[in-house]
Amino acid sequence: MWWLGSSTGHGLFPLYWRIPEHDVTVVAPLYWDFGDSRAIAPLWWHSRTSDSQVLFPLWWKFTSADGARSTRTLFPLWQRRDAGVEHHVVTPLGGRGWSDDGSSEFTNVLGPLYHSSRKGEAHSYTAFAWPLFASEREGTRESMRLAPLWARESDPEHELEQTEVLLGLGRVRDDELGSSWRAVPFVAHATHPSHSGLLDLLTLWNQTDTPRERSIRVGASLLLMLDRSDPDAHGEFRSWSARVGWLLQASHESAPVVSDALENWRAEHAPAAHFERTGGGLLFDWFLWRSTVLAQDGRATRPVAHHRRIPLLWESTRTPSGAEWDTLLWFLHSTHSDEERRFVAGWGLYRSVERGARTTRDIFPFVTWDESPDESRFSFLGRVLDLRRRGERRSGHVLFVPFGDD
Repeated sequence: MWWLGSSTGHGLFPLYWRIPEHDVTVVAPLYWDFGDSRAIAPLWWHSRTSDSQVLFPLWWKFTSADGARSTRTLFPLWQRRDAGVEHHVVTPLGGRGWSDDGSSEFTNVLGPLYHSSRKGEAHSYTAFAWPLFASEREGTRESMRLAPLWARESDPEHELEQTEVLLGLGRVRDDELGSSWRAVPFVAHATHPSHSGLLDLLTLWNQTDTPRERSIRVGASLLLMLDRSDPDAHGEFRSWSARVGWLLQASHESAPVVSDALENWRAEHAPAAHFERTGGGLLFDWFLWRSTVLAQDGRATRPVAHHRRIPLLWESTRTPSGAEWDTLLWFLHSTHSDEERRFVAGWGLYRSVERGARTTRDIFPFVTWDESPDESRFSFLGRVLDLRRRGERRSGHVLFVPFGDD
């Protein structure tokens, strides 16, 4: 369709149109010229505003409108980027970068073969056959490595000196927190817990010594483990634990975390005392016992909580507010508190609950039997047999037929 207008231009839709007023020329789909750009698709594009152009796929040139930044690429042989005083040149054989004031520079040869960079006086980096050798400086921190044989790091600002061999199997470290050294798989020693790592767990003898805590692990924690925490600045906390292989463990701690019920009981009965807890077991938690006692004036006063169990067979817990035990995976289960006594057998087939002077019994799903000093009730299948007593009065149902004075 041909169209012609005095102000709108002319064209042959949809292949060609020309609008002189807006300096627009399009020959679809190969050529267009409008705005600040013109192109011969898909090979060539040019921007009049920034003098950017592309000769696809070999030549790429992009320049900002103010000319401060530019990128030129001769694909795949060469690229140069300029951003103010910073300049970079990259080729398949390597690259180089620099700044006009000399504050930064870098040189690269064949990618990981050699690389060197510097940015001011605070940062420098050099690598040969990366990652085998690398040297870096960042502020006061300096590091160097020859992987996998040796690595060293230092930082006077944080009093850090560290040397590693064989990817950390051997290490000596000193910093503002403490010091440590290790030789896997033989021995590891640290004076601050933050120096410990996964490799330390693989040593035959692993020891941590701090002003408050000492721990010893023998046989990569498989044979023997001992942990001890000394009192804090107020002399309020001490604990220790020991483990032999994967079979036996024992522990003790003063002022442990306890339940609100025990805390409330202590506040009422022994406000000046604190808790101590001892525990132990065979096969860790498989055969476990715990005992929590009150301590006052450096001596234990009375036990307030006990927990013991034989897995799959029996477990019991006793506290000042009550007691609980179960056997055969809760086949028999009993709880006792100041408010009630409860006994369950056969996972709920029989249930007995005592609250004050009232006792309620159920044999699921047929029988209920409730008793108190003033009344009682026995039923079998609802009103098939229903016997009630209230004082001297008797009533109920036999085969759904009522009787008595209710």
